[in-house]
Amino acid sequence: MGFFGLNTNLLQQLTFYGSYHRNKWNQAIHFVFVPLILWSFAVWFCYTGPLFHVDLPSLAARILPDSIARSGSTPSPPPPPSSATRAPLKHLF
Repeated sequence: MGFFGLNTNLLQQLTFYGSYHRNKWNQAIHFVFVPLILWSFAVWFCYTGPLFHVDLPSLAARILPDSIARSGSTPSPPPPPSSATRAPLKHLF
């Protein structure tokens, strides 16, 4: 035994883990119930609401440069690529 009654021998722990997870019943249970548990957490978190309030204007004023934060606008997006740089899509139709 090791610290606080826990097994600190890594080789023994990995051997047990490998044998336990090769069991077909254990694999079937994990295959069915792990996704269900994750789905239930996702549904539960959808109904909890936000964990904390974020004031976006003050956050933007702290993060963005002064010129953007004061103007209230975002930089313009880059222009679309010209037709010469687009790949032809004739082979798809």
